[in-house]
Amino acid sequence: MPREWHHRVPVPGLAHLAQPPFPDIDQFDSLEVITNRVQKGMLPESALVEGAGISRQQRNYFWYATAFRPPARKQVAILRVNKAQFGTAVWLNGKKIDEHAGCFSAAYFNVTSAVNAGAENRLVVRIGAHPGVLPADFPAGTNFEKNLWTPGIYDDVVLLLGDNPIIESVQVAPHLQDSRIDVQTRLKNYGEAQRNSY
Repeated sequence: MPREWHHRVPVPGLAHLAQPPFPDIDQFDSLEVITNRVQKGMLPESALVEGAGISRQQRNYFWYATAFRPPARKQVAILRVNKAQFGTAVWLNGKKIDEHAGCFSAAYFNVTSAVNAGAENRLVVRIGAHPGVLPADFPAGTNFEKNLWTPGIYDDVVLLLGDNPIIESVQVAPHLQDSRIDVQTRLKNYGEAQRNSY
């Protein structure tokens, strides 16, 4: 984690929007691009690599920090990072919460034990600078023509506060032929006591 913070970047936004700018952002030769160049005779076969590819930049991670003050204490506090590439790790008030390696789905972090209601909280989020920092079995996207791999927090970061049980998702499926819908709701109880829902 950095000791000093010299850059500012919008969220949502891409890392190359930082001011002052970072050098060499996006510089990553993916396995697919290297393989494509070898097949076209642009590179020798010795250039082939295992893994996601080769980074052409000085860093593996970007770090984001912000402060916020939650309005009230609730039984559950969930931090949702809607989309970030490449992978997400979260610290709140100096406590590491968890990591999420996915790039194309929201990451949910239970920050209930770390959040300070009514006080200032310091949130730190780390994202990967390129696909090579991800576990080998996690997709980061493939494209034989893609030359830039732009990291960033691509969507909103939201603190969700609520009482048990929490509605995790709602799915609505229409039936057009008879003008009705099916609604499926997923609940999660973060507490120890059993809860009833109706």
